[in-house]
Amino acid sequence: MKYLDQSKYERAQKHVKKIKRWYNHLTIYIIVSVLLQLFYSGFFGFTPIKDDTPYYFRLISPICWGIGVGIHGLYVFHGSYFRNLWQGWETRKINEIMKEDQEEFKKWN
Repeated sequence: MKYLDQSKYERAQKHVKKIKRWYNHLTIYIIVSVLLQLFYSGFFGFTPIKDDTPYYFRLISPICWGIGVGIHGLYVFHGSYFRNLWQGWETRKINEIMKEDQEEFKKWN
């Protein structure tokens, strides 16, 4: 019983670390995105974007990085669902291959 409690504690501790890493990731994303937008707007005295550059150019990195942060958050907060989905696929595929091998073995014997 003591081992089970220790195991639950360790899993909870790992999950809390994952949540903390996600919040750090989110914080860095927000800070860097704001700084990039200030940089692109010329707040620091110069602008790297020329007049003929499309406006969406300044949004590419925050959008792509935001998608990454979102996927990271889904994994952290709903990770068991994604792990079960992936493991379920692996298990189904293994069973399918074993069944095919067994049928082929029966066919030749």
